[in-house]
Amino acid sequence: MIPRFNIKAQVKKLGADSLLPPKKLTTAEARKFNKLVDGVGSRDQLERITSRLALTRFVKEHGKEACDAAFDAENKRRAKRK
Repeated sequence: MIPRFNIKAQVKKLGADSLLPPKKLTTAEARKFNKLVDGVGSRDQLERITSRLALTRFVKEHGKEACDAAFDAENKRRAKRK
């Protein structure tokens, strides 16, 4: 029997994660991400702290590349409004 070839496992093993296309966040995940980013800039100290902790967990769960893409998309969207 021929073993199956798992490209994602091989890419991860080689450390070439950047070769895979970045994951995209769903609409709900993007909204949550934007809420966390807004919370980091809040005047309320408790909200800032909890947002920072939650944002760290969110980035670990969904991947830095997907979060960077969502952040860039939100910045472009906000720039268009101005």
